[in-house]
Amino acid sequence: MENIWKVTNSGKVNTPIKTTVRIENTRTIAVLIGPGEFVLAMPYKTAQLDAQSLKRGLLNIDKEFDNSYFNLELGKVYKEGEVDEVRKSL
Repeated sequence: MENIWKVTNSGKVNTPIKTTVRIENTRTIAVLIGPGEFVLAMPYKTAQLDAQSLKRGLLNIDKEFDNSYFNLELGKVYKEGEVDEVRKSL
């Protein structure tokens, strides 16, 4: 199982949260994660991700997400409902 982080908007505020996530060893991108949305990323805490998750509590990080079951793209923003649909189809 590859170690992938699932970064989710905590819902603390009802607006999209801008942060940066690593999607390749040398590539970091900016993303907007709205309420009820998440993005998958490599296990690397960028300065902005650290500020938004630990210091402000605006993002949650699941450090043990198993993407082998879903095979979702890193760096793409997904709605939580999309994962539920994949679960139902398998």
